[in-house]
Amino acid sequence: MFHPNGIGTNDASDRLLSAYPLFTSGNVWYVDYANGVDAVSPQGLSQEYPLKTIEQAQTNATAGDIVVFLETHQETRSATLDLSKALTYVGCGTTSGKPSVVFTNNVSGDPMFTMSAAVELRNIMLGEDGAAATDEKLTGASGLRMVGCRVEVGDNDPTANTAGIEFGAASDVQIIDSILASTGTDPTAPPGKLLVVTGVQTRMLLQRCTLSAGITGFAGTLGFAGYLNAANVGLVMEDLTLQGADIYVAPASTGRYNVASSAGSSRVVW
Repeated sequence: MFHPNGIGTNDASDRLLSAYPLFTSGNVWYVDYANGVDAVSPQGLSQEYPLKTIEQAQTNATAGDIVVFLETHQETRSATLDLSKALTYVGCGTTSGKPSVVFTNNVSGDPMFTMSAAVELRNIMLGEDGAAATDEKLTGASGLRMVGCRVEVGDNDPTANTAGIEFGAASDVQIIDSILASTGTDPTAPPGKLLVVTGVQTRMLLQRCTLSAGITGFAGTLGFAGYLNAANVGLVMEDLTLQGADIYVAPASTGRYNVASSAGSSRVVW
């Protein structure tokens, strides 16, 4: 489809939002929890009549579509949603240097999101968990691409070996220009890790990302922010910024890394 004015949000927080003209293979859907209504198409096909939830957007969309969350979108999930269609999700706006669009995990015993399709997340924050949450924000899978996102773990987040994002065996995962940070306030009860990998990865890319330990550090094995505890084939960690955060990489992994800047006692163990 041809969009002569692009997505139409005139938003500089992500290049996809400001690009025009724009050619896409499918539709563009708009979502705003504050002002939207969940209904079948044509609801959601214009900014004036947005959908309310990510779940309805996924129901209405087909693979290749773009889902745009308007700047006032704030959604708390009380049930796991499987991201089962190959969609691009992009959030509008920034607030105090963070993405304005925020998803909060309030699911007890399960992740907020799982993946059974390759998805792209852009300028979206997976915020500190709600009180009921006991698991990851996102269980990732092959083909995940995150650009300009923020993932936070804090006082309500699970401890030990759970994480903001966790992967089993997967391939072609890209996390780019994103911030993964602890927002915890109690050093005696630090949150879980930011990133955990438990299965073999192929071609995983972490590029221009910041990992921050905040004032609490992390719970579990040696307090690592990133725990890549399975062999990675073709791992690239490029231009990382580590703020008191440590990363462990399984010794059998192949690839390369460089740290652009670091603070505190940051280290990479490989």
